[in-house]
Amino acid sequence: MSFSGNSLQIKNKRNSKKENQEAMPTHNFEIQFSFKTTAKNTALFSIDNPSLGGHDRDIILKGGNIYAYVWPGRTAKLSKTNLADGQWHTFSLICEDGTKCLSTIDGKKGHDGATDHSNFDWASRIVLGSSKMSSLFTGEMKDIIYKSTKMSEADMASSVSSAADYVK
Repeated sequence: MSFSGNSLQIKNKRNSKKENQEAMPTHNFEIQFSFKTTAKNTALFSIDNPSLGGHDRDIILKGGNIYAYVWPGRTAKLSKTNLADGQWHTFSLICEDGTKCLSTIDGKKGHDGATDHSNFDWASRIVLGSSKMSSLFTGEMKDIIYKSTKMSEADMASSVSSAADYVK
């Protein structure tokens, strides 16, 4: 997907807290995507609820370095390298109960996040290329994954078959 100052929104149409947590888990989850940009200060990923307010799981570039915010933690700098170099980079953030969120950048361990889960359980949409913490994304993204790390094979099959319910 190419972006030029725009974002893609994926909404949960089911509107119940339980189903929101299935679609956008707050515990034991992984966010992964590849991106290419030359913008040093830009949004990559976030989750929010424009009706009730709030945002979370913000992943941004600031000065070319990747930062992540998972509430109730703080914003954590996860890289020391300029990733706004026009090359493809793969980023992963895995948050599991009992360990701090772990980041991987281009297959190498990044810095740890500030917490092991999110308390933002009223999210209603995933937003690619936009965040309350940075400007709109310009560049390309691909291979976007947001999933539970504790799903069984049956849960994964059910989740995939109902994925269309979450796309606007």
